[in-house]
Amino acid sequence: MNIRRRSPGKGRAAGVDQDVARIQTIWRECRAGAKGGPFLFGSFTLADAFFSSIYGPTGVEHLWTFAAQSDRFVDHERPGQLGVGKRQFCDDPLESAFSFRQLSRADQERVYQLEQQGASGAAQVPAYWEARWPCTDIKVLPDELKAAGISWKEYRGPNEWVQPLRMVRHVRFSSMWKDVVSSDEFIPDLNNGKLPSVSWVSPPFPLSDHPPLSMCRGENWTVRLMNAIMESPYWKSTAVVLTWDDFGGFYDHVAPPHVDMYGLGPRVPAIIISPWSRPGYVDHTTYEFASVLHFIETIFDVPPMTSRDANASDMLGAFDFNQQPIGPLPLAQRNCPVTPIQNVPEEPTA
Repeated sequence: MNIRRRSPGKGRAAGVDQDVARIQTIWRECRAGAKGGPFLFGSFTLADAFFSSIYGPTGVEHLWTFAAQSDRFVDHERPGQLGVGKRQFCDDPLESAFSFRQLSRADQERVYQLEQQGASGAAQVPAYWEARWPCTDIKVLPDELKAAGISWKEYRGPNEWVQPLRMVRHVRFSSMWKDVVSSDEFIPDLNNGKLPSVSWVSPPFPLSDHPPLSMCRGENWTVRLMNAIMESPYWKSTAVVLTWDDFGGFYDHVAPPHVDMYGLGPRVPAIIISPWSRPGYVDHTTYEFASVLHFIETIFDVPPMTSRDANASDMLGAFDFNQQPIGPLPLAQRNCPVTPIQNVPEEPTA
């Protein structure tokens, strides 16, 4: 959605006034649940203080959505670190990626202080990094769920950057890997009554909203999945946290809280969609990816894995379990304009 509609030649003040008026109009429509409003915010809960857990990039951000940490990794493989030429993580011991070294408490404090000093301080932080194989054995939430007898799956679209559980040795090389499946299996599992209790779902790269790809096509992918959930028997007991791992690159006046030397990262969009989410509610609570983990841990009574998920909000304030449940609100998919970028590889390399 483009809310920056500054008129050339009319000066900054006129442009800002126009922006504000446009934003106010959009907001009124969304609050009212007007048809065509973006994901009918007026019917569900918008979390406007939701941040990525780590400064970036995509690969380690997704690992935080499973583990509330990244085992010190702060980057994905760069050119020259790719081993056989494509990101294969635990399948390729020739790969490397940057992570913090094992730091003393004093060095951790030093890094934290450098991050407080803006660009000049941040430029000194890589001195505390090392390159190592991005294959770890940290605990992930599926470990806790499995131990508690709770079913789970990761439905992952082909995307070379988004393979978080391929970075976890005991998942990749065990029977747990059978629960890492294609995103194409989500709707068949839903329709066949085989959906697990907890699901992570991510799209194929061409439908990921990543610039310069079509956001319209990405939106349609999400609408198709959400419509299928809403029209299924699962809807009455489902909560979906729809979020993105990056913020889009535009300026944001809201600075992320600095909780440790990994983040928080930039603010990202987040919508909480459920029959029990508070309709038309804007939740100003500070959330991050670990908040979703804490929510799952609370619902299914499993222990936290790190201090991040232990201390994150459990997100229950976004729900009202005494309200009249919200019924299905399916959306129509849009007719997407033809874009110059058509033949995007499913697993691109950087």
